[in-house]
Amino acid sequence: MTDTVATGSLAGTERLDRQSLSLLFIGLFATAIGQAFVFAILPPLGRSVGLDEVRITAIISTSALVFTLVAPFWGRFSDQIGRKPVILIGLMGYCIGSLAFAVLFSLAGDGVITGLTLFIIALIIRSLQAATMSATSPGCTAYAADHTVAQFRIKTLARLSTAQSIGMITGPVMAGLLAGLGLLAPLVVASILSGLAAAIIALKLSKGVTPRSHPDPATSPRLS
Repeated sequence: MTDTVATGSLAGTERLDRQSLSLLFIGLFATAIGQAFVFAILPPLGRSVGLDEVRITAIISTSALVFTLVAPFWGRFSDQIGRKPVILIGLMGYCIGSLAFAVLFSLAGDGVITGLTLFIIALIIRSLQAATMSATSPGCTAYAADHTVAQFRIKTLARLSTAQSIGMITGPVMAGLLAGLGLLAPLVVASILSGLAAAIIALKLSKGVTPRSHPDPATSPRLS
């Protein structure tokens, strides 16, 4: 599909086209269901390798905090480099992070990494994953807003929000089913889903509108 580039707030249409909406839906769904997998599987997975409840909770809480703090940055960054690159950063970050998490806990299961070392590495991986995956939602939301006039914008964004809701609802059920194949299975599947979503979006989603211009950093006022 040929990239579409336009200047201004819209790429020449009143509503986001169905294909683009579906692609954004896929990206948000892949991230949400992956998150649900982690929330469902991390407690039993952590206990299986000797992590206590305090450390498991610390991993979940810290990553949630990082996600909340970093997400606004991606929204602003997408103004500079475009929405699509930011969406892809989020999805690939989640893909790589989930795979790294699975490898780490596989090593922990074999006794290669244990105790405090395991906790610190898990905390770092999960925090880095949260920092990058937080790009997906603001990137998708901004892309949809760019291509939808105000009259239809709320409806379009509401449709996108259902992707996250469906992912969070179905995720725990699917995680439970996948856990029958092993506690690491949900992490591997989450990595595959987000990787596939990134590949599809990279190939099919148009570039969209041109990022709005910003003042020259050399002449802009700075906060010290």
